[in-house]
Amino acid sequence: MTEVLATDTIVITGRKGVLIDNDAVSLIQNWLSDTVLLSHTVLRDNPLQLIVLRKFQKILLISPATDLSRSIMHVAENDDELLSSNFQFTYSLTNTAATCEKDYLKLPERDHLFLISPPTSPPPEFDYTRCEERPSTIENVTTHLPRSHMSGEADDDKGVLLVSDVGSITIDRCQTQKSDDEMVPVMALEQRRTAAPPRSLFDSDDE
Repeated sequence: MTEVLATDTIVITGRKGVLIDNDAVSLIQNWLSDTVLLSHTVLRDNPLQLIVLRKFQKILLISPATDLSRSIMHVAENDDELLSSNFQFTYSLTNTAATCEKDYLKLPERDHLFLISPPTSPPPEFDYTRCEERPSTIENVTTHLPRSHMSGEADDDKGVLLVSDVGSITIDRCQTQKSDDEMVPVMALEQRRTAAPPRSLFDSDDE
């Protein structure tokens, strides 16, 4: 028979549906006081710990030394038939005292990089089904050219946008009814410059 490796922690569970309740805790506490604690000297500075895990239905006995834990196991298996028939005693896989002090690895010096997806073209919020809004007919349209480049204005309804050796571009302003007695000079709809929708990377020159 292979000998079980002893550790400083014993796990106690109930047999045959025995619950780990207050009565079970009192029974084990009194049993330890009447047996193991009388034969071994356990000081206040390094006591025997009894930890109740009610949610997991387990009791942990953490001994200050492995020898005490081995003695508890020996007494439980051989000296008390009532106790061993109601509870099961097993060693933990590792010593609790060796794992009480957590020694985690520290993160090395590091830089933070924040990565995002590249913008799409056109932007995701662009609505292809939406028509262009009608240009405003209230504000007057003015040219971006300096006043010195405009010449040959016959009256307020006409203006020269560009003059060159090849020819000139003349703007004729149309009269639009604003109210019953007021006329406001504005450009016709087909004469206004409007912004085209953004061009997509998937658009071809043939379209």
